[in-house]
Amino acid sequence: MNKKQVGFGSTSLILLVLGVLWASDINHFCIGDYILNTLGMKSWSSGNHLGNHIGILYSLIFLLPSCYIAYKWPYDLGANICLKISTIFSLLIIGLGIMFYL
Repeated sequence: MNKKQVGFGSTSLILLVLGVLWASDINHFCIGDYILNTLGMKSWSSGNHLGNHIGILYSLIFLLPSCYIAYKWPYDLGANICLKISTIFSLLIIGLGIMFYL
């Protein structure tokens, strides 16, 4: 059995983790919200924890390149599973975004 090598496709795992952490709320703390508020940008459409969570849309900055890298270099370690997970998350975010923002 051939073992997969760590390569450029493996960076898709890092981007996937960053994208998930960006939008996740862990113990009432969201890393993406903290970074956006620090930069002076809004993370919620109507104030603090009211309205639509715009920070989730920013997680696509990490998830879409993760999909592309995993697709382009599928033979590297973790690329196949990362392609599936990041594609599902990206499609969910885009689909739900279209449903709720239009």
